[in-house]
Amino acid sequence: KGQTFKNSIQLLSELEKNTSLKAAEIEKIVKAAEIHVLYIDESILHTRIDTEWFSAAQTDALRKLAGQSFLHDWQLRKALEQISPAWKFKEQTKENELYNKGLQKKLDYLILIFQESKGE
Repeated sequence: KGQTFKNSIQLLSELEKNTSLKAAEIEKIVKAAEIHVLYIDESILHTRIDTEWFSAAQTDALRKLAGQSFLHDWQLRKALEQISPAWKFKEQTKENELYNKGLQKKLDYLILIFQESKGE
């Protein structure tokens, strides 16, 4: 607790040595700890969000976050989920697999485009 790691390899090594967590659990922790400085830039919302791909509800939720910053991708996801159910993953079933994969692709795209923006 309270430790800082220079990279994910150090964190991974520490968790493997000092916990009895399973590999999948360690992977989740490492992913959640990753820092992605994300700035929701309004100009990017207007130029790089395809309204054919993103639903109106998803786009509206994004616009409500304009000007905000996040350190972790999970923080952005949580904020979007709180604004609109259109950003919530469905229960993990075979029937929902395609929907959830599509939603994850959208979130990955948001991380990519808003990480490029430094809020300047």
